[in-house]
Amino acid sequence: FANYTEGYAHIYPAAIICTGQDTLLAFAEAKRENEPPRYILVRRSEDRGSTWGSLEIVSQSDETFSIGNVCPVVDRQTGTVWLSFCGRPRDRFEDNVFITYSDDDGHTWPKRIEITESVKTPEMGYYYTGPGHGSQLANGRLLFPCHHSQRNSTQNDFKRWYSQAGSHVFYSDDHGQTWCAGGESDRFMDECSAVELADGTVLLSM
Repeated sequence: FANYTEGYAHIYPAAIICTGQDTLLAFAEAKRENEPPRYILVRRSEDRGSTWGSLEIVSQSDETFSIGNVCPVVDRQTGTVWLSFCGRPRDRFEDNVFITYSDDDGHTWPKRIEITESVKTPEMGYYYTGPGHGSQLANGRLLFPCHHSQRNSTQNDFKRWYSQAGSHVFYSDDHGQTWCAGGESDRFMDECSAVELADGTVLLSM
């Protein structure tokens, strides 16, 4: 990824995964020069990264909100690539949560689906999926690491902001048909990543 290429002024690499067909999908967030929409983009590589295709739009915002914080997971049982991300209205500091997917190895992505009510509790304010990627556990669960603040906290008071921040996860046990809020960490935690250990324990690194 490079700034000022293919019509995008600023491009922020975000995550990379390998699909069930050994295709690499590299995701990025981007914006054009002096334009409010934000874009989620993907490049595909079918030769293990030796060459890459053009930038393709997965999702884009309009002038009323921005999107970002992508977190992909590959369902190894169905082949579906799931991509979670967040959207923030420009008039308030509070995030909504979205999901989209690809059933054709990253070529196409349907319109995003909002899952905020299923994965965000009323006490949460800002809500970021990722960074990086999630994982599929041995039992088939699709697991997305996230972090959040408490409702009504702001970044103007960093001490209060971080004292109310925490890490958490959300998941699906039915291959993306439904989504559920998972466990939370103690306070003073932020961005995180999850991994399943050999004994089946899930480790959340924060």
